[in-house]
Amino acid sequence: MGLGASSVCPEAGTVPVILKHPVDVTAAYGDAVTLRVEAIGPSLSYRWEKLPAKASWLPVTVGTRETLAFDRLEPGHAGRYRVVVTSAGYGSATSREFTIAFPADRGTDRIRVVKQPTPVRAGRPVGRGVVMDGRFYYPGYDPEGGVELWVTDGTAAESRRVKDIQPGSANGLVVSKGANDSLGVLQGKLYFVADDGENGRALWVSDGTSSGTQLLQTEFLFVRPGSGPPPDHEGISLNLGSVETAPRRYDSAQDLQADGFAVAGGVLYFKTASSGVQALGRTDGTAAGTGNLLPDRGPSQEHYAFLRIEAITRRTGGGAFFVATTSEEGRELWVTDGTRQGTRLVRDIRAGWGDGIVAARLIPSPGRVFLMAGNLASGQEPWVSDGTSGPFGGTFQLADIQPGTGSSLAFEFTVVSDEVFFSAQSPTGFGLWRTDGTVAGTRLVREFEGGISRLLAAGPAVRPDRLYLMARDAATGFELWRSDGTAEGTVRVSDQAPGTGSSFPLPLANSGASLFFLNESPETARALWFTDGSEAGTVRLTEARPSLKHALLRSGSDTYFASYKTEGDATC
Repeated sequence: MGLGASSVCPEAGTVPVILKHPVDVTAAYGDAVTLRVEAIGPSLSYRWEKLPAKASWLPVTVGTRETLAFDRLEPGHAGRYRVVVTSAGYGSATSREFTIAFPADRGTDRIRVVKQPTPVRAGRPVGRGVVMDGRFYYPGYDPEGGVELWVTDGTAAESRRVKDIQPGSANGLVVSKGANDSLGVLQGKLYFVADDGENGRALWVSDGTSSGTQLLQTEFLFVRPGSGPPPDHEGISLNLGSVETAPRRYDSAQDLQADGFAVAGGVLYFKTASSGVQALGRTDGTAAGTGNLLPDRGPSQEHYAFLRIEAITRRTGGGAFFVATTSEEGRELWVTDGTRQGTRLVRDIRAGWGDGIVAARLIPSPGRVFLMAGNLASGQEPWVSDGTSGPFGGTFQLADIQPGTGSSLAFEFTVVSDEVFFSAQSPTGFGLWRTDGTVAGTRLVREFEGGISRLLAAGPAVRPDRLYLMARDAATGFELWRSDGTAEGTVRVSDQAPGTGSSFPLPLANSGASLFFLNESPETARALWFTDGSEAGTVRLTEARPSLKHALLRSGSDTYFASYKTEGDATC
């Protein structure tokens, strides 16, 4: 018998009787909600349904009993509902419609200040943070401690400086200029460059506690291209292969920087820079296994180090891909297995000193990496590489989407299951493309009218049936779209700037099949929004926030971001 049934019984052969209908609910995001229906009749079954915008009633998969429970309300749960109660052999009864709604502020009550710096601006974020063991670590600033490592669990009470590495107001933690990240995570520990005022700039390691924040390695070797053969170097052994001679040392203690962290095969790789030259750094968490990977370029050592390193990313099975610039090959794809001897050029895609890679972004997929690359014959097109140099099955062009010397400018590669999606321009327009890593399996999904389309991939994990992009059709400007990988399944989510106006969505963070993004609407200008892929589930979370800083970052059920008020104060 149904939950809460009374002693009243229906007559034999009649439809079920609903004694108590579900009621409207107004709640905040993240709240737990349980809805109930009370009915009488033999052998009852229940089907809870929701009415999406411009669609027919659809079943709610979790609603098969007298109650419909949501452990944590998300924006997509808002809307109109009903429940159909069926008695086997006697028919069905449908409840009155009811709604799940959120307060008029549409979610701003769920946005909370983690660390309010006014008036001392304590812990003001000055760089992008990382999540480790459920806590958010970030470079933070306050006048008393300067720039140091900070941590929060999402509450003001538990937001604190991990350690004042350089005591007093001087900066201890080094934030690389122009870099997205200055913190790396490997096996439950943080790695970063810091200066304690005694040892100069060096690589530090932290387990998140003050006592567990310690100097790891002070020695990083660099050579300036064109400096000639390196002299012997006394007392330095990096344990990264045979190093009989080492390059001319440049003092890294004054201006050492590190960023671009990527983990592969139990090793953390990163870009190091000092005295105007760059090298590929690595650490396995030990001092002996920490140092720079300097490729052996021959007796002259003319190009021993790199002019620039970018886009470090993992390689399946260990090692890493990266983009590096030398004065001999230009900007090309490199690979390392974690040793000096195994750090090598993959292929000189544009032979000579010209750049084979223009946009330095690498997207890893099992066993290979996808990128935009090209030469004088074919322009910049989609390429794939498994780390070997062969033109067939090794490193090769997937398609000549803009035939001849023109460039399709394939970019924003996004891994979805076992395929990769990307944006590109053909002679007929901009569109969404997909590839399985073969020439035959590279094909157009859909083209759009009137301007460039952009994939809005804010993270590596996107559900196969939910890919977000910014696109335009004849009726609207640039708006938020979603795709399941088919032409018919590529549809506009919402039109936030009605008519031919554009909202220009900008991705910030993925959350499963949902997306946090910045969006413009006529009422609010640029603000923080959330979508679950439906029109009803696309909601504004904050008022206009043109100074939103740092990409959002997820940790469990929480999302972190930094925002600066017009007077310069910061919240996190």
